[in-house]
Amino acid sequence: MKSILVEINCPRCFYKTHKRSETLIMPEMESQFRKELLEETYFEKVCPSCGKTNSFLHTLIYADKKHRFVLLIKPKSDLTEKDFTIFQSEKNCIRRYISQQKHIAEKIRILEDRLDDRAIELLKLKIFLREKRKGQLPRRIVYQDTEADTLWFRIFHEASEDVVGILKQSYDDICGDLPVQEQKFEEIDSSWAVNYLKESNESH
Repeated sequence: MKSILVEINCPRCFYKTHKRSETLIMPEMESQFRKELLEETYFEKVCPSCGKTNSFLHTLIYADKKHRFVLLIKPKSDLTEKDFTIFQSEKNCIRRYISQQKHIAEKIRILEDRLDDRAIELLKLKIFLREKRKGQLPRRIVYQDTEADTLWFRIFHEASEDVVGILKQSYDDICGDLPVQEQKFEEIDSSWAVNYLKESNESH
């Protein structure tokens, strides 16, 4: 664990403040930080001057030994090739790169549930396309949890929110067609799902 002091400039009142943060989190020993990441408050700071909640992002390694995954969290503007060489000695470990704060909590939930996030993103894309055919464009679709034989997703529209369940068999069918996980950091998100589906269609 290595602490840093992050400088935050409020865009509303221009007040400058600081927040102590970590560059390495191991959830088995730092459960409070895991809780804050799941609640999406870790990368936030309330301005002591005007009260606005400001978001920020810095380089963070989240290493979960129990569930065998490592998250590299870092803004794309700061990314270097060297970043992708860390944790190379770890075997049978899922490595994921995350460039946006809003994806962190969902990624942790997916990997803690020992699901393949590639299949989850493809399921979310199918849900999006289904909603689009109904004349609705979801603002965001998020994996929530798994219960018995059902995977639950939250669908956020501009003025409403819905919950949809997908049979786990659909997830299993997608997993059966996916290639073996690569032992490197990958950014698995909606853009990955669109590109994967496009490449799959072109190869058939």
